[in-house]
Amino acid sequence: MTVRTIRNFAVGRETWAGLLMLGISLAVGLAFSSHVLTEFGPIALAVPLPVLLVVPAIAGIGAGMASVEDLRMPLPDPPLLARAGWALAFTAVAAAIALAGLALSDAATPAAVVRNVVLHAGLALLLARTDGRVLWLPGVLLTLMAMLFGQGSAGREVATWAFALDPTVEPSHLGITGVVYLLGLAAVTWPRRDRLPGRPVSPRTPPGARP
Repeated sequence: MTVRTIRNFAVGRETWAGLLMLGISLAVGLAFSSHVLTEFGPIALAVPLPVLLVVPAIAGIGAGMASVEDLRMPLPDPPLLARAGWALAFTAVAAAIALAGLALSDAATPAAVVRNVVLHAGLALLLARTDGRVLWLPGVLLTLMAMLFGQGSAGREVATWAFALDPTVEPSHLGITGVVYLLGLAAVTWPRRDRLPGRPVSPRTPPGARP
């Protein structure tokens, strides 16, 4: 990417919203690194949730929000690489920020933190072609549903679908996360067509009227 492209990205509304989310995730991760959530208001959580597994959700959503700004501006050729590079760069920054809390606590593993960042960034990127104000919705809904109904069975503490709450990482988690993120990258990089190809139709001139 050129310096001009980076400068164009940096002045965008979504970029600054994403940076704000990343700043919040850093502050929360450092201030509450050793905390474990056991209730959501008056509701007891199905699974105790370390704050260090919530921080990656905030950081990942922030990375996804910042990555869609380029959809509204001209990009250098090839634009696919510029969009993908911007999304990957912000995802890497989000992962580094989410990992900062591990310097103060071992409530989660680094692999689980990175997994959650990539997962939530991918979920946000999936909505890259929609209104930027709803990019946070999939990640927040997944987190809330997992917190309230993610209790496992058959000896598992966390249900398989709620693996974002699992402080450990399994190969299946990585596979699902990878697919979600690749689909998100496809959504943000796929060429956009505002109009379907076709021949323009000229309006008919009424009989007797001057052209």
